[in-house]
Amino acid sequence: MRTSLRFLFALLAVGILAILLLSLVAGYTSSLRFLLSYFHLGKYADRAFKLVTPSHFHLLQVLLLLFGLVLVYLIFNAGRIEGYLRRFLNSFVFRFRQTTNLYFILFVILSLGIAVYFSLVMPVSFDEAFTYMNFSSRGLVASMTYYPKPNNHILHSLLTNLSLTLPFAPLFLMRLPTLFVNLLLLFVTYHFLSEQFSEKFALFTCSINALFFYSIFYSYESRGYELFALFFVLSVYCSFKIVSAPSSRYYWICLVVSFILGFYTMPCFLYPCLSLNMFILLGRRRLTLYQVVSNLVAGCVVALLYAPIVIVNGLGALVANEYVKPLSRAVVLSRLPGYFYSFLTEMSGWPAVVVIVFLAAGLLYLCLGPVANMKKYYNAPNMSNIRKLFFVVMLLSLPVFLLVHSVIPFPRTLYYYDILICVLCLSPFSAFIEKASFPVLFGLILSFAIVMCIRFNSLVRPYERDAFEAREMANKIADGNSFLVSSGLFDVYLGYYMKTRYKKSVEMICFPVPGVNADTLAPNRFDYVVVDKVKDFTKIRKPLLSNDYVRVY
Repeated sequence: MRTSLRFLFALLAVGILAILLLSLVAGYTSSLRFLLSYFHLGKYADRAFKLVTPSHFHLLQVLLLLFGLVLVYLIFNAGRIEGYLRRFLNSFVFRFRQTTNLYFILFVILSLGIAVYFSLVMPVSFDEAFTYMNFSSRGLVASMTYYPKPNNHILHSLLTNLSLTLPFAPLFLMRLPTLFVNLLLLFVTYHFLSEQFSEKFALFTCSINALFFYSIFYSYESRGYELFALFFVLSVYCSFKIVSAPSSRYYWICLVVSFILGFYTMPCFLYPCLSLNMFILLGRRRLTLYQVVSNLVAGCVVALLYAPIVIVNGLGALVANEYVKPLSRAVVLSRLPGYFYSFLTEMSGWPAVVVIVFLAAGLLYLCLGPVANMKKYYNAPNMSNIRKLFFVVMLLSLPVFLLVHSVIPFPRTLYYYDILICVLCLSPFSAFIEKASFPVLFGLILSFAIVMCIRFNSLVRPYERDAFEAREMANKIADGNSFLVSSGLFDVYLGYYMKTRYKKSVEMICFPVPGVNADTLAPNRFDYVVVDKVKDFTKIRKPLLSNDYVRVY
């Protein structure tokens, strides 16, 4: 493995340094024109030259040099990296053999079947279409440097760049990395819960959690939330190990890697990062050099990875989310109860009141006794207190962060909290779960899976109503070759369907104005004119088609 790692690092280093050398020889203009030509983005030349100025280009060259030097350093430390990788793989394989049972494997197969089914039948969502049009179909460079909106979950976009090289339907290939990450998340969550509690509790909790609305939705949706949840669970696992066995450098390294990959997926990984740092600090009762150095290393690497984004798009692309506006803290405080209520409803797929009842029972159980009492070597008061501390920190830190940040993010941002909520909701029933046999537990899981699949199918249609209607509308106007589109959503959908399903290049002019009057347009200039209903001021012409969002002339 050591030789293979050195070869991989050497190959990457040679490639990056060769690109740097070629850019130095060719210069600014020729290099940028070559990239635009190579990725078939010539029509965006003016925009590209405005985004990447000569000074930005030189900063990117400096970054290439830094990445090359980092890879050279890794070449000479391949042996140490090999040791950590072997330990990680051996540890995972050992735990897999020790804890995985037949019923969990059966549930994994069931969960994968559910995810694959919905990945095949569900239409492309707006975020998926936007990801494909702006990042996935434009190559690795676009995913690493272009950040027009928070839709770019960078690590996920890079994975879709690779998956789209396979010979299958583009939408399924975009969703393929998510399907794979979902499997990893199931295994990691199950083994973490098995270690903290028991196999039965882990099987039941992991299965119920995987059947929540958000869990099913993001098990196939081509977004970065599943990656985010995976790195969160890995970070939690490492944090528990650090608090209980603080002298292990190995878990500090794993924690740093999880932080880096989580941040590179979505910047809002800052929330769990801060919470877990607080948990480690309180759990160990002092700030250590390991913790300081680990966070400094993670911060430096994340800054280096995001540097191309900042150079090309500016720092505002990361810190100023146009869809999540800052609010006064008084407003945030007044909206938090309703926000958490909406999150619990969306996350579970059930009325929030139902979840709140179970959650209240779990919080009462947390206050009155240990979260679980199923393994002799975890019955010591210190481990019980560690688990209590973890839940207290995670539950109290979130509203504090939102108040300090002065924002109300989208409920899906908190997707990583679903496993914590599920553990809390089911912990009062841990004794009953332990008494039940595996066949009985699996029968309950199968029953819940049937109910949730039916419920998900009924809930996802209104949740993704724009996606269903966009697919239907695109099919009806697919014969067109020229379009004028004045819509906040449909332009992305139409561009995606024309490029992937109908495999044709069309003339599409996006017209982002407050209002459009189709009566004033030349009748034969465009095959179809698509206008948002709220922007349509047409009085005479009758629409050919319409749905809840747009009218077509």
